[in-house]
Amino acid sequence: SNEAGVRGVEDPVVLLTNQIVETIKVLDACKDANHKHLVSPLLIECLVHFLTRLSQTYLLPQVSEKYQLSPALSALFGASENGGGVEGVLSFIVERAMAWLNVWTSEEAVMTATTQLLLSLASRKVVAKMLLGNAAWVQFSRSISMQLTRDGGVRLLPASSLSAAMQALCASISGVSGGDDQRLASGPLLRDLIAPVVARSGELLQQGFSATDLLVRAVNILHGACKSADFYTYDTIFDLVCPVLQALPAALEACKEHNDVTAAVVQLYVVVGEAHVSYLSAQQMSFFNRCCLQLLQTFARVESTSTSPAGVAPKILVESNLEFLQEHVLALLQLLLHLARKDVADFSSEGPEGQEAMDVGDVVLYGLSLIQPLITPEALGYPALAREYFAFLSWLIETYPHKVSVMQKPALDPIVACLLHGISQAAETEIARKSVEALDALATHNLITAPQPGSIVEMYPLLQNLLDMLLFKQFNAAVLDASCDALLSFIHCQRPKFEELMTQVVGGQVMESQRRQVTDATSVLLTQVAAIGGAAANGPQKRDFRRHVRAFLASVRPFLVTI
Repeated sequence: SNEAGVRGVEDPVVLLTNQIVETIKVLDACKDANHKHLVSPLLIECLVHFLTRLSQTYLLPQVSEKYQLSPALSALFGASENGGGVEGVLSFIVERAMAWLNVWTSEEAVMTATTQLLLSLASRKVVAKMLLGNAAWVQFSRSISMQLTRDGGVRLLPASSLSAAMQALCASISGVSGGDDQRLASGPLLRDLIAPVVARSGELLQQGFSATDLLVRAVNILHGACKSADFYTYDTIFDLVCPVLQALPAALEACKEHNDVTAAVVQLYVVVGEAHVSYLSAQQMSFFNRCCLQLLQTFARVESTSTSPAGVAPKILVESNLEFLQEHVLALLQLLLHLARKDVADFSSEGPEGQEAMDVGDVVLYGLSLIQPLITPEALGYPALAREYFAFLSWLIETYPHKVSVMQKPALDPIVACLLHGISQAAETEIARKSVEALDALATHNLITAPQPGSIVEMYPLLQNLLDMLLFKQFNAAVLDASCDALLSFIHCQRPKFEELMTQVVGGQVMESQRRQVTDATSVLLTQVAAIGGAAANGPQKRDFRRHVRAFLASVRPFLVTI
């Protein structure tokens, strides 16, 4: 197009676009003439992908003096105030997308591609502003709640496509204005769009078993609404969805045999956790914590009815309903991970005087107590589950070491066992790194709180396993830096134990030269540790210690490592 603008020749993009438009018109004529056998869903899918790329690349192109666009391209895709025909192109794309949504409901690939086309349009703010004035778009937004009826005159979209469609509709509202005005201007539009869905969801919840299919559709629509939230709209969207979040756990208790309902409900909580938690005020977060606790309690049989003031009873005996839980453990891990991030990534505008009525850490630990029985060596053989679990465990321990370190031994031992299993996973870099970082967090917390009683974490076995990996095993070099940081923390809080372990290593060597080499290397390393602050070690000091550990390992591993 740049070359066409310079030479004055016909623009290739315009030529290609015109050919695509003619192809679409031919396909429409075939359909109208009942020649549906000439229309392939794969061809439609390819056309949708072309329009998606076209809208992202050429729709409303940036005017630049350096790169001159051809007059034909500017006239077709440029802004109307500059003589361009972008409004006509946008209307054509939206109308074709709506037609494809109505015609190809049985073709999942076409539906997915078409909703992604709508979402790509709505995600561009300059295009979103134009969508709000598009007749087909406005009609689609007004009819989204009709997707929750069994009216034979309504063409229902597949449930899997409703989330992206609603996300596109909500995202387009961001084009209404900018800055703080956007928060005020978008509120009424979001309420007009989401409130009917929330009201209909309440009606469906009261109908129980007879409306589970429509309930899944309603929850999927709310998925999309929550996914669309940004800094200016999360508050309005969260407040609108709150009644449904509060009512769903009770409904879930009665619908356990409907796996699709459970999956949709849990995923809604995951979406809220991912998109909203970091921005929620203390009052909103307390409400969401309670909703999450009620959700988690549907996965358990509780043998005691007593509760703590915070709503969580950490000492009650909980038996997981494993058959119900195992189908949704991955999604629940994602939910717990998003909750655990609240105390670290908190962007709410509320000051420190706003305190949560319920500690999010207690809710997370309660969820972990339910999930932990399912985390077996066989389960960790599934990479997706293993990565999610160790990411959650690392974040949990780094965020709440004070809570983890005082857990009861029956609850803590499986966690420690999983961490020790994780550091041995040389082939899984991320799992090994997360496990080592979690051990470092435990050791650092133990070092800081050493004078205070209460911690029941036994540091010696952790240090022994970490040292065993570094000295005797083949490990992933990508986790060496994290292992060095953890070793520094362990040596500071367990120096006598470290010296005892190294004495055992020395005693295990047959040759005098090797015994002397291990002794000298250990002495040099301990001298370096003495010169570095413990938990207060800064970045340069840690980097220097890593260098010394590499030298230490290079001198002793050649004759210690067993293949």
